[in-house]
Amino acid sequence: MTEQEIKAQDPEETTSEIVDLAELDEAEIVELQDSVVNTIAASQVDMQDSATKSITAETMTMTQSAAGFVTADVLTIGEECAVGMARVNQAEIVGGKIGTIISGSIEARDIETGAIVSRHVSGEKIHTSLLLAGNVEGSIETAVDTSQVLLFGLVMGIVTGLIMAVGRLLFGRQE
Repeated sequence: MTEQEIKAQDPEETTSEIVDLAELDEAEIVELQDSVVNTIAASQVDMQDSATKSITAETMTMTQSAAGFVTADVLTIGEECAVGMARVNQAEIVGGKIGTIISGSIEARDIETGAIVSRHVSGEKIHTSLLLAGNVEGSIETAVDTSQVLLFGLVMGIVTGLIMAVGRLLFGRQE
């Protein structure tokens, strides 16, 4: 197509092409737009309107995209993104949904997660089922927080010990 033909095209007639790629391994920089990729291993990954099963990167940026498993040093997630599991050193998340995130530091706003495990969490409007964090700053709503998990573990340990002790008393060792 020439430049004039591209300019003359009606925007309503233009459709995005979805490219199905198997794997992108050992790339320096990967930029995806309207793509579906199985596995990505790169130094820097930038995804927009794309999906992938697994990503390993030093720097990862997502906009209106989805990923199953992300391993990265720095992760930036924009609005309308979804991640199943993320294991990162530093995360900045705005308006995304994450199943589980394990991170050294998380700065987030308006997100929903299943579980957050981090040394430091800061942000506003964070909704999570389980929060295990050393330092928390901001508005975070949890179903279960660190102290409740520790209390639950302690109670379950005591209950398990009592059940085993009663079992030994009732049934004892038979020789």
